[in-house]
Amino acid sequence: MSEYRDSDVKVEGFNLTRKQVLEIHCQDCGAKPGERCETSSGRVRHDPHFLRKADRHDGIDPGPKAKSSNIKGPDGREWTWEQVQSWVISLSVRNALEMFHGGGAMDPENPNPEDPDEAEGFITDRQMKALNIVIRHTVSEAVSRLENPGKNAQELYYTLFYINKYMEPPGSAELEAAYEKIKNGEFDPPGFIPDCTRSEPLELAPPTQKPRQGAETPGGA
Repeated sequence: MSEYRDSDVKVEGFNLTRKQVLEIHCQDCGAKPGERCETSSGRVRHDPHFLRKADRHDGIDPGPKAKSSNIKGPDGREWTWEQVQSWVISLSVRNALEMFHGGGAMDPENPNPEDPDEAEGFITDRQMKALNIVIRHTVSEAVSRLENPGKNAQELYYTLFYINKYMEPPGSAELEAAYEKIKNGEFDPPGFIPDCTRSEPLELAPPTQKPRQGAETPGGA
């Protein structure tokens, strides 16, 4: 880990210089005072971790990071908490897609085949592999952005513009009912025009939440 040459430059989200932030330990990556933060893959970060900046803003030096805060998986490999979150989310999505992949899976275009044992869904093995790669990559990027909401607030917020009115909200009774229908093979009949072709994106106002005292808005000086 190396020191910043431009140590007087302000960090993202806080009215602090890099030199000030580097005066304390980082509980996220384990960087010592005077050392730059690193990513989970060992690359040097341009901006210190959000937790380190927040600790410095609050006047706290949490001290050295514990020797290992990684979580050992069932196969013996160790993962950071960020990686664990990515695995849990991406594998949960993958397992849900098995509803449409493999022997006995469902095809929404033919939800009630004459012989259910012959059903194979509509996702092939090769398509499932490709989907899994895209899912893991996308989830990993999203979790990484959520790790530092102050820095990525604008990008995270504008992701919400992809919400359409036909989408049932997460955790809602409408979503639970729709999911039960899918599991029971109750789907739109072939040739039905889905709601998504007639819906409009939600109109979201720009974020108005004020940053906490001492923090700057994303993109600020």
